[in-house]
Amino acid sequence: MRILFILTGICGTEPNDDIKKYNLEHLTISIDTLRIMNGSLMPYLDTASYIDDKNNETIYSQLMQILENRMTYGQTTILDITSFDNLNDILDLVEVYRYKVIYVIYERYNKFDEKNKNIRKRKINNIIPYKELEKNKILVKELKKQHKGYEKDIYKAVQKWDRFVIDRDTFNNYDDICVIPDLHGCYGVFSKFLEDNNILQNKKTAYIFLGDYIDRGEDNTSVIESLIWLASLENVYLIMGNHDLRLFNWAFDKSYSGNNFKKTIEEIEKKKSEKEIENIKKSLRKISNKIKDYIYFEFNGQKYFLNHAGIEYMDNHFPACFLNGKKTYGYKEDDDTYESYIQVADKWQINHPDIIQIFGHRNCFPDRLENGIKINNNAYCLECNIEYSDPLVTFSLKDKNVRLYDNPAKKNKKIENNLKDIIQEKEFTEHNIKSINFTKNVFHKRIWNDVTVKARGLYKYIDSNEIAGRGYIKFFNINEKEDTKIENWAKDIEYPVYVYKKYNGFLGIVFYNKTTKDLEYATKSIAYGKKYNRYIEELLSKEQKEYIKEISRKYNVTFLFECIHLKDNDHPVKAEKSEIILLDILANTEDLVYKNELAGNLFIRKELLDTIYNEADLLKTADYYNNSLDVDIEGVVLQDKNNKMLKIKTIFYKAKKLIRAVSYTNNIKVIETPYYPVIAKSLAFLAAKDLIRNNKLDKWNDITLNDLKEYYKTLNL
Repeated sequence: MRILFILTGICGTEPNDDIKKYNLEHLTISIDTLRIMNGSLMPYLDTASYIDDKNNETIYSQLMQILENRMTYGQTTILDITSFDNLNDILDLVEVYRYKVIYVIYERYNKFDEKNKNIRKRKINNIIPYKELEKNKILVKELKKQHKGYEKDIYKAVQKWDRFVIDRDTFNNYDDICVIPDLHGCYGVFSKFLEDNNILQNKKTAYIFLGDYIDRGEDNTSVIESLIWLASLENVYLIMGNHDLRLFNWAFDKSYSGNNFKKTIEEIEKKKSEKEIENIKKSLRKISNKIKDYIYFEFNGQKYFLNHAGIEYMDNHFPACFLNGKKTYGYKEDDDTYESYIQVADKWQINHPDIIQIFGHRNCFPDRLENGIKINNNAYCLECNIEYSDPLVTFSLKDKNVRLYDNPAKKNKKIENNLKDIIQEKEFTEHNIKSINFTKNVFHKRIWNDVTVKARGLYKYIDSNEIAGRGYIKFFNINEKEDTKIENWAKDIEYPVYVYKKYNGFLGIVFYNKTTKDLEYATKSIAYGKKYNRYIEELLSKEQKEYIKEISRKYNVTFLFECIHLKDNDHPVKAEKSEIILLDILANTEDLVYKNELAGNLFIRKELLDTIYNEADLLKTADYYNNSLDVDIEGVVLQDKNNKMLKIKTIFYKAKKLIRAVSYTNNIKVIETPYYPVIAKSLAFLAAKDLIRNNKLDKWNDITLNDLKEYYKTLNL
């Protein structure tokens, strides 16, 4: 929907009347408005005000800047430039940003003299020189000759052109349509796909690519060259992704950003000569208009809407930035923004039950989707983490068949090469330590492996890389992954299983620093200097600190605490008092080695709620804490004989967490977060509505378990 309406005509025809009449001002850049803003005297009075033309250079610069800003986001734009005769720079931008130009030429009067009279009746009584009118008339006549399909009415033009257009014929000529997700520069597996599909020579199959052709993979240069070749094939259709926007900006010598893309450019510059690079840029400029923001079509009686990022619904004047992923539309700031694409797809199904949407861009929870891609009957997300050596996933529309292509990078790519993408380090040079954690990318992309699960609250000395202190290895919630479904988790454990209370505070990591010869009070990523570090220190008594210092220095261990501080009062489970609970003592080693025998008797220990000796009791216990409305704690941690752990959060905690999200955003829609239990979402909705109605949303944390039970009585579940 990259549409630029160039609105022009003989001076005095007043097309801006229609712009106001049909509420199109928010789409319009008016040169007269810019002239007024830059120098007109009292244009709102019925006196002979004058639209100053002395600032034309400034006005022209402003117009071009505003226009390019809008084009960067792919916004529908009306350019009201009556009497403006220099379109060359504008048309250059049209080429760069892949716009379709629609000329709207107003000619409501037949005789030149009547137009001239109309000018003199304008509220702003400008006297336009006769020569200027003559020049304007010639310009309009030339535009009409060049653009014979011009429109005569801006409102009708917008209604006609600024909409999602469905192709009902083209794709019905194919026997099948194959959809290919983000390639991200992974030429190895892509070449395997090409070989397996006879280099796309089957003309009865259409191939639709969802964008993000570059960045992160092992051979971006070859993928770019393939993209240029793909654009020449009649049965190939290409969609623009957010990473590709940078590629085409580079090709048109526009500014670009992004560390991943800068690395792609570095790769190209190493592999290609200056002349070869210029040829690549020239070819990209040539094919830019073949890369679409969406493809909306009919195939075998079914409507399909394909784009890069996924949207909630199709609307008028829809900015392309939402389709190509420069901005994500409908991805709310809920408990996990990266999970929102599932919510987007669920809303799509409600808004467009007759259209199947297929997109890429973000698929962080494929284990929650049917075949890793199906969100619901009307939405599929094909993005497949190919850049992290996962298989390429393609999708056939004929039979809804998923096909996987093994990624050769999985065999060849060592995890160390990707450490910068999955591991982040923060140095605290004054104390000679650094914290090591998995990146947000790991969490959002679900890149869990032996390296990333261990990179959690880990501290090492900068000079020796020796472990100074450590937190737990990452462990997961029930049903979070396939292997944490309780029936699967139960297959790989050894009894007894201990059920420990999960406290609703934050993790405190305390260890001896042999450089400073003192204790470090750390969180999972910050060694010192923040309020949470101070909270840990405040919660420990002098005697406890002396004991920790002696034991951790002597035995090279870390003390792990659950820290509950009344000043840290934003947790769903409301604290009645400040306290610190010793969870475990861990050896400062790569693997998780418990040293709880060193605990002594100075600390409150974590509460053991139950001990389980068989699968039947395990399933019963898991169901109770996962689904019961009789428990007002955060949840429990199941820990087997070999210290394999699993978290279970309660309905009470989950409902309170959603109510808290409403209090943050003042938007009750955040309760629509997918994969929360129906009961938790329903209770949160009722409680939040009650708080909003009584103007007490800031009292969200006063909601008790009994309150939620009362709300539960009103549910029909």
